[in-house]
Amino acid sequence: MATRRRECHCSPPQIQRYVSKISGPLIDRIDIHIEVPAVKYKELRGASATEDSATVRERVLRARALQIERFTGEKKIFANAQMPPKLIRKFCAISDEGEKMLENAITRMGFPRAPTTAS
Repeated sequence: MATRRRECHCSPPQIQRYVSKISGPLIDRIDIHIEVPAVKYKELRGASATEDSATVRERVLRARALQIERFTGEKKIFANAQMPPKLIRKFCAISDEGEKMLENAITRMGFPRAPTTAS
């Protein structure tokens, strides 16, 4: 892996040895691997707009209220995280444009094309 500041000079066996130190059951639970570029210290510590806790709390309460309204009539569903696939398809439909963008991204990453089904 290369960064703006330094490049890894490890051999493939060295990398494999390092990765193997993570126990099998732990690594099996990692579904997504994403390379994240290094952040410069100045960018990390720089002044940026922040929200106070009260503002964040209000945003969370509005989101919770929307979820409660959305799931009125659904048994034992109170939050997005509890949605089964049927409700995900109902409430999270992807537009044609979004579908094409997702298909292009998956294809570029080398994953096989998923079969399409009529809904």
